[in-house]
Parts: sequence; C-alpha cells; structure tokens
Amino acid sequence: MVNTLSRFVVDVERFPDEREEMNAVGMGVFYSHGSFAQPIRSLEAINRERLMAFYEHYSLAVEALVARTLDVHARALIIDIHSYPQHALPYELHSDERRPELCLGFEQPHKPNSLVDALHTCHSSLEVVDNQPFHGSYVPLRFFGLESRVSSIMLEIRRDIYLQPTTLEPRGGAIDSLVEKTWQALEQSGWA
Repeated sequence: MVNTLSRFVVDVERFPDEREEMNAVGMGVFYSHGSFAQPIRSLEAINRERLMAFYEHYSLAVEALVARTLDVHARALIIDIHSYPQHALPYELHSDERRPELCLGFEQPHKPNSLVDALHTCHSSLEVVDNQPFHGSYVPLRFFGLESRVSSIMLEIRRDIYLQPTTLEPRGGAIDSLVEKTWQALEQSGWA
C-alpha cells in the first residue's frame, strides 16, 4: 500500500472522529497546524468531501488487504514505521515522556506480544521503551479493538540514531543495522 498524499494533506492513519487525540493540536485527519504549532491552512478552504473520499478509499484498500491476509494466514501483522527528533516539538501531546532511541507503539488487543519481546531483545544495544512518547499503532477501523488476529506495531526511531545531526546525512550502517535487527526479531517471534 502506498499513500500518494502527504499526511499534511490528509492523514490516513488518524481516527476520523472525536477519538483522535491529535485533533487538539490541529493535526487530525486534516491538518490545520504544523509540527511547530504554526497555522498551515484554513480547514474551510479544503475540499473535505474529496479528501474524505481519498481517506475512505485508502482505508478500504488496507482493510481488504488485511482481510485477504487473514483468510490466507489466519493472522496479519502491520508494521508502522516513523521517526522523531531527539527533542520534543510543540505539537507533541506527550512531550514530558521519555524519548528513547526506539519507541514501540501498540494497543490491546493488537499487541504482538512475542514480537515486542523479540524487538526488545534484538535491539538491546538501543534504549527501547513501549508507548513513550508516542502511543499505539495503525489498525484499520474495521478491525480496531475487535479482531485480535490483527496485530500492529509502530516503530518510532529517534532520528539521531540513523542521521548525522548537522548534515542529516545517514550514519554509516545505522539503517542496515536497524533493518537487520528488526528482521531477526520477526524471525525469533515467528512472524517472518
């Protein structure tokens, strides 16, 4: 699945209703503010109907993919990968929480227990913390909170682990190491 629009246009991983905590900072399905809390657009100026159609089309496509995976394998795993800066940005709702090198996000009943344990083990050279400072992981709405055979894990990687702070050039071998250790965790936990 490829989202062809920036999350600044429409964020397909957000709840489309009051459940979305990021609505409080103007970063729900439709962003009115950026990561420095700066206004980026007026929501009155957007074509809500067209953007919600995109949101729904994307969501239905992911739901269908997950449903087909369940039909074939009786389980599905979603890996949601993001990165974040070493220091909190103004939009962050949990800026008082720890900022580990690797944050693992998940929610019940979608937590892949064996994979979470294996990620902690395989990434033991990093500080790994669960659900801090970012919480949860993407699950299609059709399955959210309802289908425990759908597992989801978010890997939030602190950027200074793989990028040089001043040039933003990749740190030699850091990305390869992250991928290799994550693959080891998938193998150890029986997901690969």
